[in-house]
Amino acid sequence: MFLSVKKIFTTSFIISLMTVSYDLSAQSTLNLRTEIRAPDKWEMIWDIATEDPKVVSIYMEHYRENGYRELKKEYALYCKCSAVWLEMSQSRDLPPSAAYIPLKLNYISKTCTEAEHLFDEMSLFSENVADHMTELRNLFGRSVGFTEFLYDLRVFVRLIENHDVSLLVESTDYDGQIDHMIQYGETLYSISMKYKVAVSEIQRANGMGTSIEIKADHKLRIPNK
Repeated sequence: MFLSVKKIFTTSFIISLMTVSYDLSAQSTLNLRTEIRAPDKWEMIWDIATEDPKVVSIYMEHYRENGYRELKKEYALYCKCSAVWLEMSQSRDLPPSAAYIPLKLNYISKTCTEAEHLFDEMSLFSENVADHMTELRNLFGRSVGFTEFLYDLRVFVRLIENHDVSLLVESTDYDGQIDHMIQYGETLYSISMKYKVAVSEIQRANGMGTSIEIKADHKLRIPNK
């Protein structure tokens, strides 16, 4: 069963990679890496759990906007702890994608070594799809926002693994703000998690007071760090 899933995933990965390459030629200065790491066993599970192409497209567009501004921004944050997290991951024989999880759980706001307990917990993860998703949800640790976290994680890891971001990070200016088009089903909390900006900061930037009500197809100003 696992082998058949792997074959299906490999085929879909090649097709999606061709699509991404086509889009890049039209709108971005990012280049594909000369050597691309194939999706690891955890990414294969995440791909099964995030099968809605419309939602994937939303996150892809988020990272592609303004010359891949947000992708470069998050990669720059990841680089602050990447060496430590990769060593923690490799020492526990975890797949490469595990090293990105602390970033998406906002451990970048802490010291790099504070994420060690995450890797200890991940070392016990199952390769069974259902069990793995339950364990990852428990690691996420919140009652809402897990689906958004998972789609964001899946798309971010693939984009970083596919494209050469490192050469562009140092010259990126992150001043100013971001205009976010609210999608159906998003909440103020899920948006704050996506951009790693406190709900109160988004409320203040948009003159919302303490309200958490937002409407699809409206724009939100997101303060940029």
